[in-house]
Amino acid sequence: MMIKERCDSLAVVMYSEYLEEVDRQVRKDLEGRKGWVVNRRRDSRSILSIMGNVEYERTYYHNEGIGEYRHLSDDMCGITPHARITPLFRVNLVENSCEMSYGKAGELTGRCAVSDQTVMNSLRKLRLDLPTSDDGSPAKEKRKVKRLYVEADEDHLSGNRNKRRRLEPKLVYVHEGRKRIGRGAAPCWCTRNTLEECTRTLKGSGGKCTGT
Repeated sequence: MMIKERCDSLAVVMYSEYLEEVDRQVRKDLEGRKGWVVNRRRDSRSILSIMGNVEYERTYYHNEGIGEYRHLSDDMCGITPHARITPLFRVNLVENSCEMSYGKAGELTGRCAVSDQTVMNSLRKLRLDLPTSDDGSPAKEKRKVKRLYVEADEDHLSGNRNKRRRLEPKLVYVHEGRKRIGRGAAPCWCTRNTLEECTRTLKGSGGKCTGT
């Protein structure tokens, strides 16, 4: 544990020096930041990383042509103006929250614990992948439907260790409504893309649709 703590501390120092070096390079690159003039130097900031709290200084710029003030080195490093944690820390929080509670994810992901609210905010800021077609290629456009139904229910399961204790997992499912397949067949709660897909499934499963 002591070795890991020392490595994390060293990584924090290196990360801080890296951010300040990026700031120095931006300040020297007059051509690259054309239109941006120094407003003030040594603007201090701290941000949480997986290794710990990183403190560093950077330069604040003003562009009179477009009327904006920016920390250009922060922009280059992907650090947004009001971010409290680094992008990599945010990604790890989202990944861990899929396996444990928000509180545990905030406590165990990095050296510095964060609140469950921070974990939830990280999930809300998650950018989902674009929808894909059946062959894995990007979908040209999203399928539009007139109406969607959202239903909620609960199941009852016995606990593994305590037989008297019953678990009640919550169930939520989304569908497009009932579709009657064939004469006398039971209504189908089907979420398949087309009626043809559902009909093929019914024939191959003895007249019962899984609704998947």
